[in-house]
Amino acid sequence: MSHALRAMRERLVGRIGLALGSGAARGWAHVGVLRGLLAAGITPEVVVGSSSGALVGAMYVGGRLDAFEAWGRGLDWRQVVGYFDFSFRGGVIKARRLLDELAALLPAVPIESLPRPFACVATDLGTGREVWLRRGPLLEALRASLAVPGLIAPVKIDGSWLVDGGVANPVPVSLCRALGADTVIAVDLNTTLLGRRLRGKPAAAEAVAEPEAGLEPVKLEEAPEEGAAELSAPSPLRSAIEGFVADLRRRMNSGAPGEKEAQPSIYEVLAQSLNIMQVRITRTRMAGDPPEMLVTPRLADFGLLDFDRAQEAIAEGERAVARALSGGG
Repeated sequence: MSHALRAMRERLVGRIGLALGSGAARGWAHVGVLRGLLAAGITPEVVVGSSSGALVGAMYVGGRLDAFEAWGRGLDWRQVVGYFDFSFRGGVIKARRLLDELAALLPAVPIESLPRPFACVATDLGTGREVWLRRGPLLEALRASLAVPGLIAPVKIDGSWLVDGGVANPVPVSLCRALGADTVIAVDLNTTLLGRRLRGKPAAAEAVAEPEAGLEPVKLEEAPEEGAAELSAPSPLRSAIEGFVADLRRRMNSGAPGEKEAQPSIYEVLAQSLNIMQVRITRTRMAGDPPEMLVTPRLADFGLLDFDRAQEAIAEGERAVARALSGGG
């Protein structure tokens, strides 16, 4: 064991907690982080997450990480588009097909029945307060934590509209400690995103508020359907939808070559605004409650919708753990 690894292991005493941060498609890196930690003999006993971090954490705690990783490594962009349900009320994507696929991978148990302590974060859209989801149906809690504002419709639970946990607490170190962790490993997927070029290489070349108590029991009420323009997909319409999403993805992740001074698209503005918000909130909260170990995958070239790049993100998650354990950041 190297000196750096030995020193880090000495800091990780008692009950080890893992706080997995938000980051949409960048969340695949969490799989690599878990692989790296386990390979180093570090086994998290308490796991919490925001947004995509909540999803990966649930797969790990539920014993489904292998199946989830295999599914993700096999995704291509056409499959990703096929999981989207489009609506013009509350968000562009309702993601019911995707959730059905994830439901088949997740254990169908209440959160409190999982073999390790687990919780996820959502944000109350009405009050702005952080909500800790620690009891009730697992899939329903994840649906709320994953509701990226402007992209995925919010979820109504126990009378409150909830959105992505990253809006209030992108890397929930505080929740990890509240669940009994003595030391915390935090994974921040967004730390490298500020300073990224809004108009980058073409897609083809792309390699604090006090928390509320957990809402219990978690009861899911779908967003109202009245007036929603639901697009469900005969073939020509599906082609149009695929074209729209491909364009949205292209605009979020890159710009046309040569447009050095082009104005950022609405998609780029949305994505980068979310990045800025989460980076600023994370820095503020970690300054007051720093983790004992911070893992920071380098994911500046990953967009919100790059779900088909699981292999790259997982590999970077493993590299990030190696850097953190060696003291390289």
